[in-house]
This record gives sequence, structure tokens and C-alpha cells, in this order.
Amino acid sequence: MSGKLKGLLVVLALGALCASIFLIMLFRNGSGSAASNRSPTAAGLAALSPSGCTDTDHDGLCDSEENYWNTDPKNPDTDGDGFTDGEEVLSGHDPTKAGPNDLLNSKTNLTQQAGTLMLGGIITGDISPNNANYQDVLQQLADNVIQQFKDNTAVAQDSIKTGNSDHDSVLAYGFKMARAMQAVFNDTANGFSSVVSTVQDVPLGSLSTLAKTDPATYAAFTAAIDKETAALEDRINVIKAIPVPPVMADGHKNVLMLLRGAQTQYRALRNIQSDPLQGVIAFQVLGTLVEQSVLDITHDFTGRLGAALQ
Repeated sequence: MSGKLKGLLVVLALGALCASIFLIMLFRNGSGSAASNRSPTAAGLAALSPSGCTDTDHDGLCDSEENYWNTDPKNPDTDGDGFTDGEEVLSGHDPTKAGPNDLLNSKTNLTQQAGTLMLGGIITGDISPNNANYQDVLQQLADNVIQQFKDNTAVAQDSIKTGNSDHDSVLAYGFKMARAMQAVFNDTANGFSSVVSTVQDVPLGSLSTLAKTDPATYAAFTAAIDKETAALEDRINVIKAIPVPPVMADGHKNVLMLLRGAQTQYRALRNIQSDPLQGVIAFQVLGTLVEQSVLDITHDFTGRLGAALQ
């Protein structure tokens, strides 16, 4: 399964989490009246309100949903920027912050962004099997989510110590790195296993609410993450301390990038309560990093070292 498809499946699987309350309202209402309206009017928004919904200010948001968005249920335009609260929510803007810099997805919260993208696609009718471009829209959604995930977890490149480049120095470096990589990668795999073991009986989709449903397990889970994040810093420092022959600089940096990348993913996982989608994808990426990526980096390093010693 491709990475893009995995990302898309995660988005769809966590739809109930990443969609806003307003998205739930749309499903509950079952109305397609706004499906082709990319710039909804106040009247159109009001028509979306489900039966039993009290919308005091007629802005398209039920009073209970006004509480969710921290908007004024008696003021259709809480932030006074000329757009109703409901219209701003539908178009992905913050109804409590006047424009122009009020995009909800200006934050790097992947769950919020995915919810906004899904909401917009449902409203416009793009995310519908009846749409001729349905598969293209899903692919674009996956691309956007994966790109934002990459942006959120971008890894800075560590500096390295430059060593000598003669044959004996390269050979000595190879032996030292081989031992260091074996220990570091084994510890990284064991660290991941320790984190997984704390939540082995918890469904993946329930991790974001674990703090409320099972505080003791959540405490063990976050403690294991914190321990492994700190341990990765120690492993990174071990690799950084080894002087690198210039010819092996790229291979050495790849090892550091893998370790630093794992550390970054743990931080995203640690934040799973506030960004469930980012955290779940990070958990999956970690599994790939400590398994397949370690093999790939080791193979790459060995090839570079062999070429350098010829």
C-alpha cells in the first residue's frame, strides 16, 4: 500500500475526529442544498440547520455549536468582519477573528486542516462518488494531508565533525560507526517496542481520548514517549561525536536524520490529544522508521563505505 493511500485511509478512518461539529450537522441534516454552493449565503446556511436546532441569530450555527466555536449566539457576525459565523466556519475561517488573516488551517494542526478540507469537499460536492473527478479529489486530499504532515515534522540537519579522509581513517571510521549503529538502532527498536507495549490493547483510534478514558495507561504511554525522546537525543550525540571523513558525510547525515526524524515523530505522537490525525500518522511512520528505514539506511551506509574504501 502506498504512503499516500495510507494517509488517505487514516484521514477517512478518523473522519469523526477531524471533522468539526458543523460537519456532523451536515450529515445529520442530510441536505444537499449547499453541495454546489462554494460561497454560502446566510439564507443557505440557515437551511442547513437540522430540525430541533435553535439558531437564535440565524447565522447557520445552532446555539449549541456557537458554544463549540466560542461565538456569540445572539450575534450572527461575532468578529464583525462582514461574514456570518456559519459562513466563516463553512469556508474554513475563524468566526472569532476578523479577516483577512483568519484561516483556521493557518495553524499546523493536521486534524483541523483535514477536517476543513473534508468539509469543503462535502459542501461543494467534490467528495462524492457521483463526482466524475472523485478519485482525483481524494488523491488531492491525500496529497494535501501528507504534505502538511511533512511540513509539521520537518527535521533540521545536525552538524557533523569532519575527520581525516585517508584510507586508514575511513576504515577506522567504518568500524567505529558499525558498532555505534548496531547499538543505536537496536536501542531505538527496543525503545519503540516499549512505547507500543504500553498501549498494545488500545485501539489506534482511541489514543487521542486515552487521557480521559484510561488515565493510568495514558500516563505510562506518555512517560515511555518522553523517555525514548530523551534517549534518542543521547544516541544522536553519540553519532555526532564521531569524526566523519568527508567522503562519508552524506551517509553519516542520513543516520542522524533517521534518529532525529524518529524523535520528531515521537513529539508529534506525544501531542495526539490536540492533533489526533498527526499523532496517528506519526505512530505509523515510527513503525516504518525503526523497521524498514533502518535497513535502508544501513544498506545505503554500507554501500557508501565500500565505495569509499576502494
